[in-house]
Amino acid sequence: MPISPFWVWQISFSTLPEKIQTIRHFLNSGDALGVRGVFHKLKGTGATYGVPELSTLGETLEAFVEIHPGDLKSAVPDALDILNQVHVCR
Repeated sequence: MPISPFWVWQISFSTLPEKIQTIRHFLNSGDALGVRGVFHKLKGTGATYGVPELSTLGETLEAFVEIHPGDLKSAVPDALDILNQVHVCR
């Protein structure tokens, strides 16, 4: 029996709190590459499973961190709030 894309999305989405914690860890340690990498993965997850909020947020923050790696604390905390809202609403 093939696995439903819905269940694959549910499994992927269930790890969102873990990804949020990982971003917080990278943010607190000043690891711009780590933050950028998680947002890159979120961008792909959102695109793959049809969650445009997640994909857009991931794309925007990935680009921001690439351009402003030393300015993580200005945008990333707001992005974490949005991720929490996406998790609660979906």
